[in-house]
Amino acid sequence: MENVADSVGAEMNALVSRGAPRDFVAVKAIVDAGIASGGACWAFWQRKNPSASIMFGKMAVQHNLAALMARVPLEHIPEDRRDDARALRTWFREVFAAP
Repeated sequence: MENVADSVGAEMNALVSRGAPRDFVAVKAIVDAGIASGGACWAFWQRKNPSASIMFGKMAVQHNLAALMARVPLEHIPEDRRDDARALRTWFREVFAAP
C-alpha cells in the first residue's frame, strides 16, 4: 500500500517525465489541498529519483510547460477556463518550478 509520500512522488514523476495537462492540475491540487507543500513535493520526487537533482526536475517541468503552452495556447482554451489556466501556468513557471 502506498503512503502519501509515495503517491505524491509518483505524481511528481508523471509531471517531470510526461507533463500532461492532468499532471499539472494534479500537482497543483495536491499543494492547494495542503497534502504537501511545493518543497515536500520536490523532496518526495527526489526520494524516488535519488540520482537526479531538483534543479533537473524543475528544468524538465519548465520544458514540459513550454511544450504545453505551445501546443495549447491560452487562446485555444474556452474563455470561462482561461483565467484558471493562466494562473496555473504562471504558478508553475514563477513559483513551483522556478530556478
